[in-house]
Amino acid sequence: MTTFLIRLYGHCFVDELMLIYPFYAVMFVDDGLTPLQVSTLFAAWSATTLLLEVPSGVLADRHSRKTIMVAGAVLRATGYGCWALFPGFWGFLVGFVLWGIEGALGSGAFEALVYDELKHFGRESEYARILGRCRSLGLIGVVVSGLIASIAVSAGYVVLIAASSTAALVAGVLLMSLPTAAPVATVGGGGFRAYVDTLQRGVGSVVLRRAVCHIVVFAALARALGGTLEEYWPIFISEMGMAPFALGLFMSLMCGVQAFASFVAHRFVDLPSRPIFAVFALSGLLLSAAAWSMHIAAIGLILLFVFVFQAVDIIYDARLQSAIASDHRATASSVKSLFSEVGGIILVMSMGAIVTNGSYQIGFLWFGAAIGVIGLVFLLAGSPRLDVDAGGAEAHR
Repeated sequence: MTTFLIRLYGHCFVDELMLIYPFYAVMFVDDGLTPLQVSTLFAAWSATTLLLEVPSGVLADRHSRKTIMVAGAVLRATGYGCWALFPGFWGFLVGFVLWGIEGALGSGAFEALVYDELKHFGRESEYARILGRCRSLGLIGVVVSGLIASIAVSAGYVVLIAASSTAALVAGVLLMSLPTAAPVATVGGGGFRAYVDTLQRGVGSVVLRRAVCHIVVFAALARALGGTLEEYWPIFISEMGMAPFALGLFMSLMCGVQAFASFVAHRFVDLPSRPIFAVFALSGLLLSAAAWSMHIAAIGLILLFVFVFQAVDIIYDARLQSAIASDHRATASSVKSLFSEVGGIILVMSMGAIVTNGSYQIGFLWFGAAIGVIGLVFLLAGSPRLDVDAGGAEAHR
């Protein structure tokens, strides 16, 4: 088990060493792409992941999750190669589609692989702690790659792309080397009907079980809200008056806070749901207060907000995994990811509508208020008791 964890942690760190990530949008512009073409690339990336999210989860419940994720790593490395070899719209488009496929293949499969491996050794109670460490190392990888990229970019985009492709392949090798012992679930026999059965069981475990649906809805909302706001932090902080040179430092600090939240989130997994909902609602008030003041000192409130959302993501991922069965674990996890991605699209469009001809301050005020209301609704509604599934479950009230 120790070897498994060491290689897993190594994979999580290396997987985020994408040196091209901070610069790919600039690279597209430098290579002559129009704003419409750049937007099309991002839309294709999101659409690919969205369309394949749940089907890839079913695939991960029928076959080796490790092999599927390794295939995804190879696809991402190939996609980066397309960017280097064919630096134009179509090359970039193919690269993004391959990257989107990789994202779909890994979504749900990673969490299912880790949880079932821990469960095989009777250590599933450690899932939140181990997932938190994985997320922490991934965030550290983001910071490290940004620092390296800021120096290496002088050598050209091709160097950044080559390094990113190499990192993806190394991450895949580390995945393949994981000494997994948990068997692959093969419930329902073979053939197309077996895939349909897995899909029905996975979706049904979320939709038909009220308590699991409650977990998924809250977790998806939290991830969608946190992910959406993450895209706008640099703009919002700039409006607060932070100097451009300090913005990069602040974003690194934010990654540090997220890493710390991931590292300690397991300590709160056994908390009743009501205090978590109350803190969630309070974090919305903190965000609104920061937006109302627009004072640079309010970044402290923003960091507290980021801490809460990162911790909630870990906590509710752990609760979901403990509530679903192994033979459709990846499918059910992918349903949550699908909900969060659809929610993210809606929220991004909402932010765009709110701030049209106005300041992002207005958008953050509204989002903070909405988060407060959502937390209050869940607080008043409470959490239904989990029935026991084949995968085991706990009640969190």
